[in-house]
Amino acid sequence: MSELRDDATVPCGSCAMPLIPMDERDGTLLLECANRHTATVPAPTDRLTRLLVDNWLARRGAQLHAQRERRAAEEEE
Repeated sequence: MSELRDDATVPCGSCAMPLIPMDERDGTLLLECANRHTATVPAPTDRLTRLLVDNWLARRGAQLHAQRERRAAEEEE
């Protein structure tokens, strides 16, 4: 797997779509593309890339939160 690009993504080896950070554990990033292909890379240590990764992860967390709230509202109806 290649290094992270300047936008903290990696091209998918299967479909060439960008793999974006989805999770980080034990110094390793889990990346996933829109087609659900996954890969792992070492977590970045430089400050700028670290901020970009944190931003991707925060957006993913906000998206999941909004989905859960929507589902809960639908179940109440």
